[in-house]
Amino acid sequence: KLTNLEEPAIPTSQKEQIPLLIEDHETIINNLRRLITELEDDYKDVGSSDFATGLLQQHEKMCWMLRSYINS
Repeated sequence: KLTNLEEPAIPTSQKEQIPLLIEDHETIINNLRRLITELEDDYKDVGSSDFATGLLQQHEKMCWMLRSYINS
């Protein structure tokens, strides 16, 4: 009920699953961007904002790697 990610009803093939995985990473990236801004502006919590920025970088890298795999 609390998640922003959707799960397919049945297992999918690799060609179908990777774009879904990219979509999930993009959802997380968008949520982290909002969280970073909220932590900095509303809570003045630089440490947590920096932690969220590190998570953002990891998800962006994974998204890039998955896109690269699809396009190769």
